[in-house]
Amino acid sequence: MRIRFFDSMRIGKNDVTVAILSGVALAFIGVYKLYPYIGNGQDYIDLIVGALTWIDYDKEKEWRTLNLFFGGSILFSTFFAAFFAYLRAQAWDNYSIQEVRQLFGIAWIPAIFWLGNAFMRPDVPSFMLNVSAMLVIIIALIALGLSRFKDGLAPKDITDIGISAVLLLILSFFSILAISVALGKFSADLRGLLFQKWSLILVRASVASTILFIIISLFTARTIGALKRRLSSGLLLLQISLPLLLFVFISQSYVYQGKILAMYRSDLLLAVAGVLTLFSWWRLFKRYGEIKKKEMEGLVLPYSVSLSVASLYPVVVFVSYIQNSWRTYSFATDDFHVGEQLLPWQQIIDFGKLPYHDFVPIHGLMAMAYGGLNKLFWGNTIATFPLAMTLLIAIAVTFSFVALFRFAGPLIALSLASFAGGGMNRMFVLLPAIILLCLPELTKRPGRWLAVWIAVCLFSVLYNVPVGAGIALGSIPIAAYMGWRVFREERRLYLRAGVVLGAMTLLILGISPMRNMAAGLIHFIIDNASTNTIANGSGLFQYDLRPKEFGLAAVPFQWQSLKLSWILVVLISVIYFFRTIANIKEHGDKRYFWLAALLPGSFFITGKWALERIAASGLERDGALSITALTFFLPLMIMGYSRESERLKRALFSAFIVGMATAAGYGVMNYRSWITKPFESIIVSEKDALVKGKDIGLPRLGKVFADPKRVEKLQELKQAMMPYLRDGETFLDLTNHSALYFYLDMPVPVLYSADYVAASAISQMRMVKQIKETPPPVVLISERIPWDGGPASLRSYLLYRELVNTYVPVKAGMFSFLVRPDRVDSINIAPFEQQMEVLDEVFYQADLKEIPNAWGRSWRLLKNRFTKLHTLVPGNPVNFTRSQNGGYKPTGEDPQINFEMPKNTILGADVDHIMLEYSCKKNNPGSEPVLELYWASEIYPMSEKTVVRFSGKGTRAIVPVGSQPRWRLGKQINALRLDLQDYRSCSELNVTNAVLLKLN
Repeated sequence: MRIRFFDSMRIGKNDVTVAILSGVALAFIGVYKLYPYIGNGQDYIDLIVGALTWIDYDKEKEWRTLNLFFGGSILFSTFFAAFFAYLRAQAWDNYSIQEVRQLFGIAWIPAIFWLGNAFMRPDVPSFMLNVSAMLVIIIALIALGLSRFKDGLAPKDITDIGISAVLLLILSFFSILAISVALGKFSADLRGLLFQKWSLILVRASVASTILFIIISLFTARTIGALKRRLSSGLLLLQISLPLLLFVFISQSYVYQGKILAMYRSDLLLAVAGVLTLFSWWRLFKRYGEIKKKEMEGLVLPYSVSLSVASLYPVVVFVSYIQNSWRTYSFATDDFHVGEQLLPWQQIIDFGKLPYHDFVPIHGLMAMAYGGLNKLFWGNTIATFPLAMTLLIAIAVTFSFVALFRFAGPLIALSLASFAGGGMNRMFVLLPAIILLCLPELTKRPGRWLAVWIAVCLFSVLYNVPVGAGIALGSIPIAAYMGWRVFREERRLYLRAGVVLGAMTLLILGISPMRNMAAGLIHFIIDNASTNTIANGSGLFQYDLRPKEFGLAAVPFQWQSLKLSWILVVLISVIYFFRTIANIKEHGDKRYFWLAALLPGSFFITGKWALERIAASGLERDGALSITALTFFLPLMIMGYSRESERLKRALFSAFIVGMATAAGYGVMNYRSWITKPFESIIVSEKDALVKGKDIGLPRLGKVFADPKRVEKLQELKQAMMPYLRDGETFLDLTNHSALYFYLDMPVPVLYSADYVAASAISQMRMVKQIKETPPPVVLISERIPWDGGPASLRSYLLYRELVNTYVPVKAGMFSFLVRPDRVDSINIAPFEQQMEVLDEVFYQADLKEIPNAWGRSWRLLKNRFTKLHTLVPGNPVNFTRSQNGGYKPTGEDPQINFEMPKNTILGADVDHIMLEYSCKKNNPGSEPVLELYWASEIYPMSEKTVVRFSGKGTRAIVPVGSQPRWRLGKQINALRLDLQDYRSCSELNVTNAVLLKLN
């Protein structure tokens, strides 16, 4: 049954849906913005005291708000219904009306993005709601203006003009901001004015002028062609100033002691920004000439022709800078991670070390890029290191934008590329590498694709081994298919490729440095691959991982699902891949087919690495991979495989998912900061001082604002080591403060700058070999950053064993050292017990928790690494009685089993571990059993300084007694006993085997 009212209005059911949804959404935005101003307080007609009275809550405000919402919904819905009725009265066909509805959907994408943000971050600003509201109104005006053109109006023209208008508004915002940024960077007074007031006014004026330009063009252009040409000219004009956004990198200003200081200006960076700006203008001028030539031929061109990659990428670079810039004035206190990034360039370039042969750059080219950029533009100091990090983000965002622009067009590139800098820096290569391998100009030519694939894989692995390996190994099936195509179509390429690869191989093998570096890289990968998970991993359910500030995700299941959502992208990619295989002719656009083919393997292998590191709070590797998947690849996949009728729904769904992902991964986006942040002056903390590194003998600090206590600590460390070092000599760090080598401008004496990353025995043995060849004069052993919760004697046992036997412990102020004996004056050597106190403070770990049992469970895999020295026999139990099956039943407090010591002399320096085979029948209820291994030596009696404890829940334990200084340096071991800490925890303790072990 049809209703005559709708027949008379000539409005379709889809028109009604869009009208109502748009009306309700506009009403919601209006109420959301007006809520603080609705009502002046609750009215009371009697002296009533209730829950509302205590806080003077205006309860009636809720009803007034609801009425306003319903009234606004009716009003706006009626307007949009009349709007569609008017269009149909003007004889618009269904296809044209459908394009208008599509434009309304595009207008609501910012609001849906905001909704996704709000699910994760309740405090998200409402800027995107304002954008959607404005776009809806403008789209309506555009449709009304286009109704003038009854003849010659194609549905495609409606979309083209609508998107052109949206782009004009976006570019007008950034174009005037670009001019402000460029002017503000060269004038402190102007920067202050722009920050306080004028930048916001100028932006609003620019957007208002653009809206006026769009409206005037709509109602004055005589033809559709003329209108499109006018909008195209506007797009070209607005792109002129966009490259000036790059000048945001030029310098930073600080408020210090009441003065504004401009610092870290790089003339070279200024020149690069100028050259890039000139290049962008040249490309834009060429684009203008091409467009004019085609227009003279009578062609009406789409909006995309007016867009230049060289002019647009500064927009996403600028947004990424505002969101992710390391705007800090003090060098970080995390000397471990800072050292990982700063040292490669310094050690390789300044000290001539061969990568992976003399020194291992853990993060490959990524860290080299930080140091290289820092050196190139600012002189390579800690003060400018944050600027180098920001610059690398800009480069990554640029490559991601260009790749997305080529793959999916300008709108997708502008929408997504700015988020490429917010993820983990190790994944910067993931997006452009995969997208590059999906471009049609490569996939249609398998020989060229294979050449690019080899280059991409090599660069990715060198950039960051785990992520690069994921890309390389995950894409091997596609490479094999391309190789088969080459074999069928261009077999001669194999001969050429063989010659090239053979020549490169001979070159690498023939040149000693390259051969050594290649061999070192292979050793690095093999040495660490098998132990990486155990050494650096943590359990997915090991901690409470919920970030309490998140909305929807502050629930365990949702948070874990978000962190593992890269798995969802893998599954979706597999589904799309096999659906395409099943009906290959149905899907004409092969870009997304290749994307679906490359994603599963690459993400699956990279996911293995990501799962190894789980943060107690935050996203870490697994979450960063998931955010990358949700922010880039999922929208590309679902949009690429959507039908025209489904595209709008999928775009809105994608906006919601991207909104959630960016809120979780990149934090709250304060869009007002796009306008204010470029002109802010960073306020220096009152406790910090302006330090000039050259003046205090620490030139690597540069000119930096820093806590004086931190600087004094560095100076004290340098002073404390001076008596033991001669010119050109360096120290060995066993504290994980690897950045100290950079601050003090000294070479790293071994392969790894931090013992934490040398967890495998093979890696440590390589370092031990270097130490034996060139013993460092002094070893810093405290204060340690205990990333794994334990001392170096556990994490880096082979290094500890090599050094503690031959070096002299020395305490100097707040620092502890191991000093080579020839560098210590015999008069100043502390008494032996004082030396042991120094070693105990640094290396002694009484509570080993589950470590011995974890190792003991893998005895069959580890036993070949040990030499059995002696098997101990248990005897002389105290507060134990023997059971019929040979076990020990505790009879009172402090039960203990004394082992019979061999007649041969057992030196602590010869015994690294003790293997115990045991079992404990746990009392229920009862405390968890804890076993204690006490020893006495020629020097030390049994005491709380000669004991290690571990969990008694296992059946075999490998106890690292050699990691305890008083065992290793106690000379002859005279007694050994096993105690049960709480006699009530076990009903019976069995000890079937106890073996003294030496680590090979």
